[in-house]
Amino acid sequence: MSNPTGKTNLEKYEATVNSLEESRIKYEAVTNKETKTALKLHAKIIDLKALAVEQKRVKDVVILSQTCKTWLKEEAKQFFYGYNSEIKSKYFEKGHKNEDAAIVLLNEKLGTTFIKNEERKTNGWLTGECDLNDVKNKTIRDIKNAWSLETFPAFKEDVDKKADESGYIWQQKGYLILWKYKRAFVDYCFTETPDNLLSVFDNKTVHKYNPKIKNVKYITPSSEIVLEDGEEAEIKRRHKYAQIYYNELINELKAK
Repeated sequence: MSNPTGKTNLEKYEATVNSLEESRIKYEAVTNKETKTALKLHAKIIDLKALAVEQKRVKDVVILSQTCKTWLKEEAKQFFYGYNSEIKSKYFEKGHKNEDAAIVLLNEKLGTTFIKNEERKTNGWLTGECDLNDVKNKTIRDIKNAWSLETFPAFKEDVDKKADESGYIWQQKGYLILWKYKRAFVDYCFTETPDNLLSVFDNKTVHKYNPKIKNVKYITPSSEIVLEDGEEAEIKRRHKYAQIYYNELINELKAK
């Protein structure tokens, strides 16, 4: 869902329309339409009109970010050549091993009894499996396990920034569409790192709890995430153009 560097097609079109309107106002304010100023404004208005017509044709076409294109290229390669990439690292392994411990930690903090969600939902163009489904409050919660205390975002501001930069906010919005809920949270936590994931070179102090601090201090919820008006349509629109690009990649591989 991230935007590419620079303005989108829609933003370019809107900027041209605004510039056109400003030029028209300036032109109307000129008493003598034969002056150089008036003639320049008139010529600019003609150029802007032509540009606006051209930009209007593609204003709703999504320009995919380079990150999105890179991901789609890798997916197309895996499908075409028939292989699967498995991301294996101590960071992912810790997240998997400590998932239950993180849920226990969150329950302790919130006074809840959440259990891991095992249901995957799909609506034909979107699919997802959230971590926690709070049916009672119609809320989605997703847990992210930090590798160490050094990477653990202890402040809400840092959680919100990390969730935004990592794309987790849009991930939650996708879950909200699938579950038809109104709000979601990303809960960043730190749980003690299993010894078998650490080497003799790791600083053990950043992988263990401080016994003087309550465990619930090792989890930081994000600000509330909601699905704004028009965002579901925007996600669906971007999915459409991602699918078009993916099909183009597959066709290119077939034609090699």
